[in-house]
Amino acid sequence: MEIRGISNNGLVKWLNIYITIIGYENRPSLLIVLDDISESKSAREELKRSEAHLQTLIETIPDLIWLKDPEGIYLSCNRRFENFFGAKREDITGKTDYDFVDKESADFFRRHDQDAMAAGKSCINEEEVTFAIDGHHEILETIKTPMFSEAGSLIGVLGISRDITRRRQAEEALLSREQLLLGQNEALLSLMKNGRLFSGDLKEGIAEITRVCSELIRTERVSVWRYSQNFMTVKCLDLYERSKDLHSEGVTFRGEDFPAYLDSHKRGLVFAISDIKTDPNVRNISHDYWDKNNIRSFLDAPIWLHNKIGGLLSFENVGDKREWSQADERLCTTMATLVSLSFEAYERRQVEQALRESEERFKRAFENIPDVVVIYDRDLRIRYINEASKHLTGRQSSDFIGMREEEIWPPEIYNAYLPTLQKVLDTGRVCSVDIDLEFPGKGMTQLVITCAPLLEENGEVREVVGITHNYTQRKRAENEIRLLSDRLRMATESAGIGVWELNLLNNHFLWDKRMYELYGLDPVNCDGTYEMWRQTIHSEDITDTEKQMEDAIANSREFHTHYRIITPGNDIRHLEMHAMIIRAPNGSVLKMIGVNLDISERINAEAAIYEGKAHLEEAQAVAKLGSWVINPQTQTLIWSKGMFVLYNRNETFGAPALKEYIDLLHPEDRDHFQNLYDRILIDGESFECELRTNPFYGPERIIYTKVRSIYDGSGKIMQLTGIAQDIIDRNIAIENLRQNTAELRQLSYAIEQSSNIVVITDILGNIKYVNPRFLEVTGYAREEVLGQNSRILKSGEMPPSEYKDLWDTIISGGTWKGEFHNKKKNGELYWESASISPVKDENGNIVSFMAIKEDITEAKKDNEERRMLEIEMDQARKLEAVGSLASGIAHEINTPIQFVGDNTHFLADSFCSLISLIDTYNELFNKANLEPELVQKKDQAEEKVDLKYIRKEIPLAVHQTLEGVERVTNIVRAMKNFAHSDQGEKTIASINDMLESTLTVARNELKYVADVITEFDESIPEIECCRDELNQVFLNLFINAAHAIADVIKGGSAEKGTIKVSTNKEGDSVIIKISDTGPGIPKSIHHRIFDQFFTTKDVGKGSGQGLAIAQKIIVEKHKGSLDFETEEGKGTTFIVRLPINVQEAVTAYE
Repeated sequence: MEIRGISNNGLVKWLNIYITIIGYENRPSLLIVLDDISESKSAREELKRSEAHLQTLIETIPDLIWLKDPEGIYLSCNRRFENFFGAKREDITGKTDYDFVDKESADFFRRHDQDAMAAGKSCINEEEVTFAIDGHHEILETIKTPMFSEAGSLIGVLGISRDITRRRQAEEALLSREQLLLGQNEALLSLMKNGRLFSGDLKEGIAEITRVCSELIRTERVSVWRYSQNFMTVKCLDLYERSKDLHSEGVTFRGEDFPAYLDSHKRGLVFAISDIKTDPNVRNISHDYWDKNNIRSFLDAPIWLHNKIGGLLSFENVGDKREWSQADERLCTTMATLVSLSFEAYERRQVEQALRESEERFKRAFENIPDVVVIYDRDLRIRYINEASKHLTGRQSSDFIGMREEEIWPPEIYNAYLPTLQKVLDTGRVCSVDIDLEFPGKGMTQLVITCAPLLEENGEVREVVGITHNYTQRKRAENEIRLLSDRLRMATESAGIGVWELNLLNNHFLWDKRMYELYGLDPVNCDGTYEMWRQTIHSEDITDTEKQMEDAIANSREFHTHYRIITPGNDIRHLEMHAMIIRAPNGSVLKMIGVNLDISERINAEAAIYEGKAHLEEAQAVAKLGSWVINPQTQTLIWSKGMFVLYNRNETFGAPALKEYIDLLHPEDRDHFQNLYDRILIDGESFECELRTNPFYGPERIIYTKVRSIYDGSGKIMQLTGIAQDIIDRNIAIENLRQNTAELRQLSYAIEQSSNIVVITDILGNIKYVNPRFLEVTGYAREEVLGQNSRILKSGEMPPSEYKDLWDTIISGGTWKGEFHNKKKNGELYWESASISPVKDENGNIVSFMAIKEDITEAKKDNEERRMLEIEMDQARKLEAVGSLASGIAHEINTPIQFVGDNTHFLADSFCSLISLIDTYNELFNKANLEPELVQKKDQAEEKVDLKYIRKEIPLAVHQTLEGVERVTNIVRAMKNFAHSDQGEKTIASINDMLESTLTVARNELKYVADVITEFDESIPEIECCRDELNQVFLNLFINAAHAIADVIKGGSAEKGTIKVSTNKEGDSVIIKISDTGPGIPKSIHHRIFDQFFTTKDVGKGSGQGLAIAQKIIVEKHKGSLDFETEEGKGTTFIVRLPINVQEAVTAYE
């Protein structure tokens, strides 16, 4: 059982008590073991809190989150994702996209899943989807991240989709309203940059909006109102009075007091009332609010909250009546949208608060999750068991009522804890026991069972309560929490969010990896102090940022802000911070937890928009262009700056009314414009015309004018927009262009019909133009190459230095000439000669490059064939010369060698006769009984000439001489056979004899690097062949084998290799195999082995022609085949297959 205790130093400790009975000196004793489980207990509680926090975060986050396995099967998803498929999580899990959406959408999702898994990193894509739950559409930005186990194997894909629909809609709305917002741009940008608007503080946000609106619209009162849920009441959240610079709130009206007005707002209409006293919508409504505040006109726009009307933004004009313009209505609508965004920021803050409260509820729920609880009577029969038992046993709790443990479980289970129950009955004391049980279908389970007595008033045990805690689940939970923590970490890393924690007791930060990346800091060299963080903040932002943090800590509220930092590399980044305060149970502040997000791109984009508007005005001035808007109801105009220049009007006078504008036109053009204007108001069709300015006001200009109509929601023309441009210069240019058109057309025809390839690219090499000859040669269609880089033609056969020389030449203004080995669309390689030159503008700047090229593939082939033929003829001439020389040498050597052989045989025979004669003399000498002096003299003479040595060595010398003569004869014969010229005609010859002769000739090249093994099939027939050419093939293969082995043994530093030559007959062919124990041929060059001029040997050692010539001789002249088998590190075997019947082979080949 677990209990709490107090240690000597006053700290509360959690202890686990283990009690068991042991025998000691033949007496039963209790063994009590206390185990400090304080850290384990804290860890379990922390795990529960982390799990609750993570689950709450996943379920309440507005993004769609899901997890698939590598096969696309859903493993999990959050509630937001359920809305997408219109199904519950349990119905989604185990299924694929093909079970919920059409095949095209499912293929799209699957393809991007596979892209992320293949890339091994996060991938981002956008997709427009329809939510099945209600049919609404959203544009989602989806981040897909491959998930890996600790072992590195792929688990699946984690997806996070964020709704960017409103962002897209806002971008489109911004573009369409750009002209109308020019005058309000600066104020709106200032408002957007104001952190209070989206800080989540609703009061500050709408107060800022009402103040800015009052300044922009120049009206006395601006207010924000919020409807109750059923539109019964509407309450003022903020009223700003401009003259008093005062904000107030609290006024509430009933909706039933003005039903027509309320009905218009329910339909989302902008309500523009110029005169309260005369307008039929409100004329009959008597209300003290208007009278009391002297309100004469008002303009209201609905505030949309969650796609419904939630309130209204009201512009109230005091005193005189006011005609509200379309610009006023649009500004009101825009500001109402900003109020909506402020509400969303406020609601987001509320959601975050709800998230924390929900987290606390889940925490309490997990802390009170019961273990298995069982109540036994005195007979140890089960009277009650809770539902938690079902999770442990897999059986219903009702199955156990009235039964004893031994009636439920086998002996190995109930015997483990039945003694503990009995002990509690006998002693009336609490007992616990740890047991490991293997339940059917669940495997080994670790349990702690604590049993306690329920006593009668007299102290007797009435019942026993058993509480079973499953430690197995805790271990599983620990593993699941670890997995979920890893997933959360990967999710934040994928979103680029940095997570941090500030200990407010010691002012030290705890940062994750992303935080260091955002700040450009090295974790090793950072001390993690508050001062370290403070030093990174831009000096202009430190005071405001710290003030907001101090205010958040003092008021225990969440806050978010943004500030600039300066990285160690002096880069300035804009960071957005969101944080919350964590307090202890006693209310003291413990720490601050938050996230950081790099918003530099967003800030830069806003600056770019502002700068773009300035550039637009500048561009209009340079182009002598102006733009304008006409309100048909008020006949008032809005002019850009360019319009004042075009019509010679001072900007201080402002834009003219329509009638005054017509006066600025040439008298002869006024009626024409008036007719066009009247017609567009009737039929709405756009028009364009050329108008002259009134020379009375300044230089006469010809103004090109184009006008189109813009409609409101009811189909009524709301305004006319137009552009105007001074076209005097253009008319002059048109005349000049007309004169040059004929010449340009002729040049165009020449290029289009040219037999040469013409390509024009921009300065980066992106193709802008190709003529038909280019399309004919490369096989591409025009639309396939326009906009593509010219690298699409690269084959990889050209060295990088060649391209560098090309770019260095043309960028410096020169003309490059050379050849390309390029690749067609179908993969076929081709050669082309090219001349590439830069094209310059009137200022001498290079604006593009033009290439004029010619397909020289066939010419290249002809040159290569001529070169090959020349090499073969040269080789044949060499062989013929060698043959003539060898024949002459053989003739010159044969005669003296024959003399040497004959004389050597004569000497051998004569020596034998001489020795026989000497033996006869010795025999007679010994029988003659001569004087000792004569005998001694004879012996001395024999000893002097060393007769015994001569008798032994001369026969050996003669034998070796005869062997040498025979060898020379064989070599001479082999040379004659090898160099025998067949004049290119096929003759009958023995393959075995040809191989023997070639080996003899090549022996000097082979003997130092390899031992030669021959296995000739003596039964193979002679074949019809070009003997001298086949000898050349065999010699090339022998020499290549010797060189390959030499590369392995490194000039004799290792043992010699082996060259094996074998012949045999297969069907109608003779097979020759020449094997070596060299290094083998790398797989990467297998396809090039028989290419001309390709060699892997050192310079001067190989020409790259041997195998190319050999293949041509074998395949083309003998209709055979030349193949090879190789294994790197072991060697190579070349296989020559020659037909026995050449004529049949030729017929089959043809």
